[in-house]
Parts: sequence; C-alpha cells; structure tokens
Amino acid sequence: EVGYELSEYMYIKSWITSQGYLYQDIQMVKSLMYVILLLVVAVACFNIVSTLVMAVNEKRGDIAILKTMGASSWSLRFIFIVQGAFNGLVGSLIGAVAGSYIALNLTAMIKSLEAVIGHKVISGDIYFIDFLPSQLNVQQVFVVTSLAFVMSVLATLYPAWRASTIQPAQELGYTH
Repeated sequence: EVGYELSEYMYIKSWITSQGYLYQDIQMVKSLMYVILLLVVAVACFNIVSTLVMAVNEKRGDIAILKTMGASSWSLRFIFIVQGAFNGLVGSLIGAVAGSYIALNLTAMIKSLEAVIGHKVISGDIYFIDFLPSQLNVQQVFVVTSLAFVMSVLATLYPAWRASTIQPAQELGYTH
C-alpha cells in the first residue's frame, strides 16, 4: 500500500515472498517439537507401565490378601491408578517447571557454558545472532503438561486391570 502512494516508481517485494521458506521451516520445526515432546512423554508412560506391572508382580501375594479381606476389583484398580497418576502428576509438574526455567534462562546458560569451555557455541561471525533466542509460550507448556498427565493416567489402566484379575486362591497356594 505504501508503494502505491509514492510518486516514484519502486519495486517492492514482501518479506514473505523473499524469505517465506524460512518462515515455513520455522513453523515445521515448531510442529516437529510437539511430536518429539509427545514421543518423550510416551517413553515416560511406557516406564510408568513397566514400573506398575513390576509392582503388581511383586505384590501379588499382598493383592491376594487384600482380595480375601474383601477389597473389590475396583478398589484395587483405583489404588494402582492413583499411584500412577501421582507419579505422572509429579513428573509432569517437575518437567514443566524445569523446562520453563531453562527456556527463560537459556541465553545466560549458554553464555556460562561458553565461559566454562572457552569456546563460542554460537558465533556472531557465522550466524546473524550470537545468542540462542528462547520464548516461553505458557499455553504450550500447559498443553504439553496436560497431555503428559493424561497419558500417564492412561498408562496405569493396564497394570491396574492386571492387579484386579489376581485370583487369591491361586496366589496364596490353596489347592484341593
């Protein structure tokens, strides 16, 4: 619009036209970061599943005793779901706080690392900038933290179901 208002003839090219590929690359990297974070969370959820399955295997006798004392299958499931949800909540919150702290202090951390190793990690001679920019998006932190918690709760369902299917008579060695 400014070009049309000028009296001189000028060739104007927008930033999107000349550098649009760079903007598209940045958007693609942001999308890939979501996928990478979700894969990390999925690995952590697998860890929760394996930990709870091992806990069920170690506590088979105790679970059988609880069942003989009148504990219902739903109460046993609830115990394991709460245990996994608590671990997921603590892990998600610690990850959100640590990640936010690192994102807010990334430039200072890189400068400290450069001072310790005596080498510039990001040189202003090679790149347009000599620092590592970082921007914290609270909405994205909330989304990733919430997804991590939900995935950790979902990861507890199989071990909780396994705990509730233990037969007390078989586990405690009752034979005819």
